[in-house]
Amino acid sequence: MLSLGARMVSIEEALMIVKTWLTSEFEGGRHLRRIQQIDAA
Repeated sequence: MLSLGARMVSIEEALMIVKTWLTSEFEGGRHLRRIQQIDAA
């Protein structure tokens, strides 16, 4: 999940952030357990 503040981020910045987020590889780490819990729900 990704959340961006409309008052803090312009449309252009939001598009760039989302493109980067969607194309980045998930590294796992400390968040892996939470992701697995969400997938199991």
